[in-house]
Amino acid sequence: MIFPYSFMWLSVSRTWGRRGRLLSGFLCAELPGGLWLGALGSATLPRDTGRAMSQENVEIATRWYEPATSKQQLLGAMARTMALCHPKVEWTVPEDGTTYRGREGVSQRLKEWLESFADYRYEVQRIIDCGGNEVLVEATEVGRGAASGAEVRSTNYELLTIRDGMIVRVREFYNTGDAFEAAGLRE
Repeated sequence: MIFPYSFMWLSVSRTWGRRGRLLSGFLCAELPGGLWLGALGSATLPRDTGRAMSQENVEIATRWYEPATSKQQLLGAMARTMALCHPKVEWTVPEDGTTYRGREGVSQRLKEWLESFADYRYEVQRIIDCGGNEVLVEATEVGRGAASGAEVRSTNYELLTIRDGMIVRVREFYNTGDAFEAAGLRE
């Protein structure tokens, strides 16, 4: 049913109980002629543990990329960064499809990648909660070649799978369509 009236909540409060979130407040409806009708109301919403888990995953991804502001910071924070990964983490790269395994393998991948740059930074543009265990990160990679000195800039996507508070898989993409498809999202 569609109501041609304006509604608004006044004095809304939210509290958590054993059964979920309780919303309460005063609902007002504007009736024709400028009259207002009001009623007290409340509703219990179930706890959204999926949202809490998704928020935790976004926070883990944020911590993973914190030191990515320079090559020196990335290398200096390698141990802390690897601590966010499961011991059997896997990282698949788009260049040749190679999958690096374990913290040692992922650390090796990062160090090899950084060796090709004199300067490097990874600028996170957005972190997308894909639901479930996945987070998609869109970023701009900016670097200056170690040998050539040429500056390069490209958009990169990393799809992180996070379980039990640890990164278990990283899949890297250079194409928006491929990244969104792998994440089960629409552009």
